[in-house]
Amino acid sequence: MRLNQTMKYNVITDEFAMVRTKSAFKKGANAMKRLLSLALVALLFLSIPVVPTFADVSKVKVVPYPRTAGKMASYQIGFNVTRPLEANKDSITVTLPNETTVPEYVSSSVISINPKLQIGADYKLNFATGDITFTNPLREGDMIRASYTYEANEDYTMMPKQADVKFFDRSFPTGDPRSNNGTFDPGEWVYEDRDHNGRISPGDRRLMVVKGVIGGGVPATPGWPDVTGEDAKQNSIVASGDGDCGDCNTTSPSFPLQPLSLIRLTMVDVNEDGIYNEGDYLFDDRDQSGTVSFGDSMLTGIVYFPPLTTVAFNDPDAGGRISTATLQTFSGTNTRHADNGQTPGSYDPGEAIYQDCNSNYLVDAGDVRLSTVAIMSNGAMTYYSILSNVVSGDRDVGTRLMDFKIISGEEEVFLSSDPVYDPGEPIYKNGTGRTTLGTTPVPGDIRLSSWSVAAYMPTSIIGITSTGEADVNNQLVPFNTSQITKAELITLDRTAIGTNFVNYTGADFIRGSNNTEISTPMAGNACPSTFPPTPPTPPNPNPVLDGWMYRDMDGSNDVTPGDVRLTSVEINQGSVLVSYSAGSIVKTGELDAIPLSSTTFPMSLVSPDDSTRFFTTHCSHTENIRIDNTFEPGEYIYDDVDGSGSVSLNDIRLVPVGVTSFGNKSVGNNFPLLGRTLTRGWARIENKIIVPYAQAGTKTAKLDSNSLVILPTLEPPQPPAYIKAEPMTLPGGSTHLTGSGKWFIRVAAVNMYGEGEPSDSMEVNFAQGTQNAVKISWRAVPYAKSYRIYKSRNETYFPSSALLAEINGSSTEYIDRGTVITEGTLAFPYKASFVTLWRGRGGQETELVEFKCADYEIDLATGLIRFRRALKPYEIILANYKYADGKQAMGPGADPCTTVGHKDEDVYVDVQRGIGKLLHAPAINPVIDPLHYCFRLWRAPKIDPANPYLLRAGSDYTINFESGEIRFSSHVVKDGDIITADYDTFEEVAGESLVEAISTGITEARTMAPVLPESYQISKAVALRTSPQIRVTKGDYGSQLVFTTPVDIAVDPDNNILTPDVVMTLNRPGRQFDEKKKGAVQNPKKAGSYQLFVQTSQEQTPILSDPYEITADNDLKSMELKIISPQVPAPIAGEPPCSCKDTAATAGQAISIVAQLSSGSNGVPGVYVGFEIINAAVNPPSKFSSSSLVQTNDQGLASVVLNLSPTPGATEVKVYLQDDKTICLCVRINTGPQVQVDKIILNPGPSIALAPGSQQIFGAKAFDTAGKELQGVTFTWAADCGTITPSGVYSAPTTAGTTCHVWARAHGKEGMTTVNVVNRPERIIVTPQTATVAMGSTKEFMAQAYDDLGNPMNVPIAWSVEPAGLGIFDANGKFTAGAIAGTGTVKACSAGVCGTSTITVMASGQIETVTISPANITMNMGETQAFKAIVKDKNGFEISGAPISWSVNPPDYGTISTNGVFIASKPGMCVIIAQSGDKSGTAIVNIVQVTRIDLTPKSVIIAPNTTQQFTAVAYGQTGQQIPGIKFNWTVTPQTLGAISESGLFTALGSPGQAGLITVSAAGMTATATVTIGIPDNTPPRITLVKPTINGGNSPIGPSTVEVKVEDESGVSEVTINGVPATMNANGNWAANVIVNPGNNTFMVKAKDNSTSRNEATLAVTIYGATESRIQMRIPTNNQADVKTVTITENNVPRTITLKTSPELYQNSTFVGLRDLAENLLGATPEKGGSVAYDGATRKITITIKRTNGDVMIFETVVGKKDYQLQTIHPDGTREIKTEVMAQAPYIGSAATKSRKVNYNSTMVPMRGFIEALGGTVDYNDTTRAATFSFSR
Repeated sequence: MRLNQTMKYNVITDEFAMVRTKSAFKKGANAMKRLLSLALVALLFLSIPVVPTFADVSKVKVVPYPRTAGKMASYQIGFNVTRPLEANKDSITVTLPNETTVPEYVSSSVISINPKLQIGADYKLNFATGDITFTNPLREGDMIRASYTYEANEDYTMMPKQADVKFFDRSFPTGDPRSNNGTFDPGEWVYEDRDHNGRISPGDRRLMVVKGVIGGGVPATPGWPDVTGEDAKQNSIVASGDGDCGDCNTTSPSFPLQPLSLIRLTMVDVNEDGIYNEGDYLFDDRDQSGTVSFGDSMLTGIVYFPPLTTVAFNDPDAGGRISTATLQTFSGTNTRHADNGQTPGSYDPGEAIYQDCNSNYLVDAGDVRLSTVAIMSNGAMTYYSILSNVVSGDRDVGTRLMDFKIISGEEEVFLSSDPVYDPGEPIYKNGTGRTTLGTTPVPGDIRLSSWSVAAYMPTSIIGITSTGEADVNNQLVPFNTSQITKAELITLDRTAIGTNFVNYTGADFIRGSNNTEISTPMAGNACPSTFPPTPPTPPNPNPVLDGWMYRDMDGSNDVTPGDVRLTSVEINQGSVLVSYSAGSIVKTGELDAIPLSSTTFPMSLVSPDDSTRFFTTHCSHTENIRIDNTFEPGEYIYDDVDGSGSVSLNDIRLVPVGVTSFGNKSVGNNFPLLGRTLTRGWARIENKIIVPYAQAGTKTAKLDSNSLVILPTLEPPQPPAYIKAEPMTLPGGSTHLTGSGKWFIRVAAVNMYGEGEPSDSMEVNFAQGTQNAVKISWRAVPYAKSYRIYKSRNETYFPSSALLAEINGSSTEYIDRGTVITEGTLAFPYKASFVTLWRGRGGQETELVEFKCADYEIDLATGLIRFRRALKPYEIILANYKYADGKQAMGPGADPCTTVGHKDEDVYVDVQRGIGKLLHAPAINPVIDPLHYCFRLWRAPKIDPANPYLLRAGSDYTINFESGEIRFSSHVVKDGDIITADYDTFEEVAGESLVEAISTGITEARTMAPVLPESYQISKAVALRTSPQIRVTKGDYGSQLVFTTPVDIAVDPDNNILTPDVVMTLNRPGRQFDEKKKGAVQNPKKAGSYQLFVQTSQEQTPILSDPYEITADNDLKSMELKIISPQVPAPIAGEPPCSCKDTAATAGQAISIVAQLSSGSNGVPGVYVGFEIINAAVNPPSKFSSSSLVQTNDQGLASVVLNLSPTPGATEVKVYLQDDKTICLCVRINTGPQVQVDKIILNPGPSIALAPGSQQIFGAKAFDTAGKELQGVTFTWAADCGTITPSGVYSAPTTAGTTCHVWARAHGKEGMTTVNVVNRPERIIVTPQTATVAMGSTKEFMAQAYDDLGNPMNVPIAWSVEPAGLGIFDANGKFTAGAIAGTGTVKACSAGVCGTSTITVMASGQIETVTISPANITMNMGETQAFKAIVKDKNGFEISGAPISWSVNPPDYGTISTNGVFIASKPGMCVIIAQSGDKSGTAIVNIVQVTRIDLTPKSVIIAPNTTQQFTAVAYGQTGQQIPGIKFNWTVTPQTLGAISESGLFTALGSPGQAGLITVSAAGMTATATVTIGIPDNTPPRITLVKPTINGGNSPIGPSTVEVKVEDESGVSEVTINGVPATMNANGNWAANVIVNPGNNTFMVKAKDNSTSRNEATLAVTIYGATESRIQMRIPTNNQADVKTVTITENNVPRTITLKTSPELYQNSTFVGLRDLAENLLGATPEKGGSVAYDGATRKITITIKRTNGDVMIFETVVGKKDYQLQTIHPDGTREIKTEVMAQAPYIGSAATKSRKVNYNSTMVPMRGFIEALGGTVDYNDTTRAATFSFSR
């Protein structure tokens, strides 16, 4: 509701309490108060004005935590706004109720805005080994499933071995400096020397295209291939007789291989399959960064020299290696260029080139553009094609032109076979200053255009020099031009020709070799003969890739936002080259999609084969990246001139093709592959079960039994120095970038599994002026497929709409000139890991998050939170969690039941109802972690209270851990039974502020601990940063907190209360903070209903929140019970519960006893308080005049009236809580003289041992505060087991092993003796029987009791010596001699039986010897050892207390303390010296540094109850063995078995159980796996699941073999063709395989988990058959016929025209029988099949001959639904199947309402017909597209 400013705060106050408490016992006057309250509140609300609709704040919700009155609390306040709030400008005011306490100063960390939930790590992965450590322990039965990618070995990845990669230092033409120069140059051949013999020999592998070496004989000059030979493919194997191996079988070959000095051999995995294959590039990753970076070396690949690079001596364009082209100057020509001002007066790459036809140095009508021209003016783009004529009104008219330099020594020249510059010809600058230019570029010249390096150059024609070129017969796929399936189109204009964009290659760079060097793709720079010029006709129709290619996502035939670039797009904007990578998505505002000028239109897209472009006839591409009938950026593009579907004679390459060598060149600036991932290859495991059934508390697992190197999670482009955002100016654009001012940029890497963590925010500030763009660049991230760029106005708040662009992973920069941000996905949690773990629990799976994909990790034991990224200033961490309250610290392997917070605690039980209640709740359910938490219930029966036994959960009782209520099964608990519990409780915390970042570098926070598993949520919010940060004022309605919002707050148009626009937290301080300084809010001290106000600076009217409740503290732990009448002394700390306090009264009077139960300042109502007279030493006794069970009132008061006895004396009254009788008090009302007792001592005491059933007379004495014994005190005796009379005669229980306590009480004090009930021993033997000790020294004695049969007994022993002056004993039998010499008797007694020995104490003599223990030890560096020195006199007696000084020699080997603790600091041998007087002793210490421990065997399978010896060896820094190391051995889990100190393991677990043996020493550990096997000799049973038929057909390509493997002892390993299979969700084993044409045999091997490791095999045969497909659209009845369809055979699509059209009949789709049978099924005579129709019987017979020899005969009858399918196998066997189709075939006619084109044609049901023959039908309801598939 809205209130005006004059209205008083509407808090339901003390006087008008409507809902203050939940007590059901408020009656009488309270009811009247409620009526008055309602009336007054109604009057109050009548004065409230109507809420205006324009309120800027609405739906204010308040959640305090805790709600407990008087507690410091966090307040989470959520509300919606109707107008946005701006960061650091608009303010928020929170007005709290008057009853709420707010300090005068409130820290900035107390208030935070819009907390964001942080992602916690579920596990941590060791990427080097595959070891997993879980944050939260697994529960019993949990299952862990994993998919992961790891670095596979060369056998799998086919990567060449680094040491075997070598080059052939080949011969070149005379004068070529590369010839036999001993260095690796471009064009030299690279091999894998597989036989390590240092020469090219059979079996070696070619790592590049090697030309002219197949079938051409031995070349005359090694390395100068015969031009008649065919080219060898990359990855081909050298064979005897090949041109590069002609004499390789001789003893002195002429083809030696030279080694390469490599640091880390890697590849650019072009097709991203993890395998090194044809088309992949080899690199030396010299900085081992995982990406192509400066200084790396490219060995083989396809790459280009970009503009502004310098020509080197071994480059393809240096030194006359071009046969026909020479350097030409621009002198005497009218070819000129524009000047963008980058280098005034010189030509810079990208500047527009023109033929200045009228030679006026201006662009005007009639000039010819010799490069693509892109012009931006006022934010609008205009493109002009290459070779277009300038006409009046063009935007480049008037541009100034200038000559290319012709000054000697500074010439700008071009490479051509004639003096006329044609578009795209390479341009150079004389970089050496030579005065004689020469005919070809020389080392030192500067390229002003680019050169590519590949085996074959673009525009080269197949078969011109050789019909055996390496790419011949490679399959080609046409570009998709159908708009139904997102066409792959090219720009209509020739936008991609320019000196930056056309690349040439010199291939092998040899004059006269079998390579075509430079060809000019376009000729013609003639000026038009008429003015105005006529539209030009391209002068040369040779195929050239002269446009940008796009995937037209919206079918518009224009470049529009959302389209995908298939080739890179590069646009010169003045001096800046703006580049968009292939694969990126077009965004609004980018230069190829921003608003065009009014005189132009969006760039049109057409088919690559469009005749108006004079481009290609059959533009096609290979599928060297991915086989999917879709063009992927990077696939080779050809003009398939003959339309054959494969690379063949006269086809034309449109891009560089074929991997060649790059030479020993380092990667430098502008290298096009900078940032690409370098890898050694990888393999992927999917859905592997790594933990099939977890043991409770499991915290570790392993991805594989072997150590695997896992591919790294994508890191953010960090540190911040590696992401840059630089404002810049582009000519012709708008005045500033879509909103000037401050922006923040983030970049995140993306892989195939998701998006990684974004980088830190980078601020970019656009000043006023011409800045209109920003260049964003970042450091490459290994394994990134792409990058996402986000842009926001707020440094930390990036909404889902902040996505700026996503670009290909090969690019690491982006120019934003106002690109519109659109909906994007911010990773939450981050998904860019190559490992995915799922935890299965209770039938549901949860994906787990690894630390590198999370924001933080938490140590449950300590509460320590470690953030992966340091907090920024003003960030604050908030925590919600549960922690175990009072839990004691646990050591490794400790019993959790011994460390519980509540031990042997009594449980209140209502026996009649069978319900019990824990005294503290909520309790912890140990199922969350039974290794650390415990819950046990014990029952001590009334008939045998000394022998409690454990109750069983489920059968004996059930418990609600939250409430602490226990429900017992019938007859489990009886009257008089004692129920006790061992358990832990937890406290829940919400909104706790853990840490505030007042500076950078904070990476840790801490909660209370231990934290319960899976109970925590950590959020990060933004604190205030304005000054003053928070103003605290006092208003009429309460304290006001006024502050400025640190973040922008947007408006939610839905005004949804579930998603508030603002979430504001008034934080509760963490336990490490001073609450007085840091806390913002302390709850009202009174329970009740409250409201607060919120208002913003946008509007000054406060808005009232919904009411929130503050409750009284109902936790019994925090309640206080006290007697307020009569007045009694306060309790004394540490005194027993219910200790009586004395007070005086007059005998015979009636007095009130009043008790109060309170929580803080709140009385607790509705709780039952009991009053009981427990001892009345008067007669007649005192009595209550009212009920002794009273319920507390609203103030928490309960009272009774006690009528005192008229006889003077004492009456004791116990006051207690009915629900928890341990909360109690006692008052003693004395009507006689008072006695002040200070302490009571029992005799015997303080402990005694008694035999079962024996008696003992106890006495007691009372003493006052002065220690004076008080006479005449009457004692009350009590015992918790056994019995005691009022006179103090105690009878012990009859059961041995019981511990009892006897109390004597008087006047509020008590004394106690502990009684141990033990069986009386027959005798006690003391050892030693005689002993001699020196004065002041010690001696340990032992005593053993025996029964009458001679069996040892465990009984408590009381030690003493007579005479007592000889010394004293402690409770454990340690004797310390006194200062008196003599001989005496040692006595060890129990239950009245004593054993004795003789002790002699002698005077000490002079020091004779000093010995050190240990005397010889081996230690690890940094380890600590405590030494002990023993000093003895000449009689051999130890001299206690003798002074000892410690030292180390040499002293630099360590330090030793005054008490003998030595810390080793340096490897070597040293001596420890202990000196006492003039005597000393020594110890030898060998200090080592253990660097590793080898444990053998690493893995074993052994039978139950057998042994296995493990051996551990420690090694030092130099690899030497270290003897004398003491190893510690452990077994995990402990139920697996036991292991001795020598490493002998005994298997005690059950068959199938597995675990770890861990050995540790000197801080190092090693592990081995142990599996308890089942002895059996029966191999596993293998059943084929997929394919369903062994020997059946399958499409060619990737497939899956799936088997079911069964064995009683379990399955340890399954491989399919040597590849490890993984278990899927169905429990079957599967592996991916490749099916090739024809028969394929895959061998399945399975091993069981027995000790014998039995193996079974199964051969699976799959016939690889080519799948044919027909794709067609199904028209509706009112749409035109569809007869044109696409058919794909052998993966080659083509278009055909059918005789019929699909039609709808009786709500089903029918298709032409003969069309499908002949075209799809191959039922034609040439393929051995037929289609027959018998008009008389209307019978249809279709015969199909399959490639595996099967003959299929399908028979049906028109009008009938049933059919018969007969399959005749080559061996003559037959299979006959008779089934029924859903619809019957018919003959099209008017009667069937058929389309006219279908008249007299047999129509069959689409799905029923194809599926009957074993084919498949895929139908899309949206597009109405159907795909029919059939494998022959």
